[in-house]
Amino acid sequence: GVWRQRFVFSATLALPPVLKRKMQKKTQAHQEGRKHKSMLETLMSQVDFRSKPKIVDLTSSNVVALKLSESAINCTDETRDLMLYYLLNRFNGASIVFCNAISALRRVASLLRHLGVPVAALHASMQQRARLKALDK
Repeated sequence: GVWRQRFVFSATLALPPVLKRKMQKKTQAHQEGRKHKSMLETLMSQVDFRSKPKIVDLTSSNVVALKLSESAINCTDETRDLMLYYLLNRFNGASIVFCNAISALRRVASLLRHLGVPVAALHASMQQRARLKALDK
């Protein structure tokens, strides 16, 4: 027979709400005896393992790198782009802006280019060669 090994990797286990709901619907029958399952438990119940899987948690105590600052700014949908532009201009230097969808990435990148901000847009649908080329600019 063919020997097969399965690995499940996740940087955050933060699943999109739509996928989270789908997984919860599929596992409702398995949840009878338990009120709340962690996302990891839900994910593990979806994968067919022959034996008890081993979980390796590489989480460090520093969630944010030491030389990196993290903050949140509350703004409306109408002012979000303006606030982003202000912050990028106010705090010069390399910045990373994360978007939740490729369509949002394309819109934000186009807007920033139009405003004269140099942009390298990277997303999951790009080939690795294209990603590296964008970073070299």
